[in-house]
Amino acid sequence: MTNLSDDDELCLRIGRVARAHVELDISLRWALETIVPPGPAALRINNQISTSKLVGDIRARLEESDISADFQAAAASALQAAEDAGKTRNRAIHDWWLPARIESSDGSAPRIAWRGYRAKPGKVGLAASLSTDLDRLDTAVVTIRRTSARVKAMAQALPEAFSLDTSRAASTPGQILDFESALHVMENRFDLLADGTVKVHPPDSSA
Repeated sequence: MTNLSDDDELCLRIGRVARAHVELDISLRWALETIVPPGPAALRINNQISTSKLVGDIRARLEESDISADFQAAAASALQAAEDAGKTRNRAIHDWWLPARIESSDGSAPRIAWRGYRAKPGKVGLAASLSTDLDRLDTAVVTIRRTSARVKAMAQALPEAFSLDTSRAASTPGQILDFESALHVMENRFDLLADGTVKVHPPDSSA
């Protein structure tokens, strides 16, 4: 396998974050399409390019509904994770990544660490991220992929939660979950497998 330069390693990880977030945004659109009645409003969904706007529109429709409190809570948790994931993606994409040369104490070759800098709203200058390496981006990919699985599970469960005709169900490719399993995934009670499928945690025996 060809060794990548430090700069290419950074770009590879940023690209993985961006790619994972695309799936999350599509999952949010699936969810919104499921609960928006056919008509002009449905046609405008793909005009929305903001993750926070998609989350806000889904939240508003859920809050106006009379679905169960358990589903509301699980959906709220998944949507908050989606909103947070959008901010994480923005940091990866829009931060100004600068390298720092770190000398080793054992005489081996120095390594490059990265830190992202961003503008401080309402202030002068740049704010630095807390991380000085690429682990933050690797962690972000996993977090965003998990969040996408949670939102996709929500999209699958919405027709039953809203008592909609099953023909309104989002056409979400891949693993199909029953309602109870989808609820557990929305609550972040699952393992994400390498192929993108989920292994739902069994119910807590102490519950």
